[in-house]
Amino acid sequence: EQLTITVTCSKGTYIRVLAADIGEKLGCGAYLTALRRTQSGCFSVDEAIDGEGLFHNNCGKDCSQDSGYEVGADLLISKIRTVEQALENA
Repeated sequence: EQLTITVTCSKGTYIRVLAADIGEKLGCGAYLTALRRTQSGCFSVDEAIDGEGLFHNNCGKDCSQDSGYEVGADLLISKIRTVEQALENA
């Protein structure tokens, strides 16, 4: 059997442990087959662009007009974590 759930949580929540705990309570064991982060802070996957879009043509949009993709560098720098930090918390 497979169960799909959506969890809204704060940083420091261990989703893999949550799955194991649910399996223990059900008496059958459990583990993750997939994990997808849909939001981190103020950034949502709904507003994400892929690497190609970022690399080509200013996010793939005409950023000379108000396209919704113009974000100040200070905001981006304040939100971006290093790869090492992201891997530690994965």
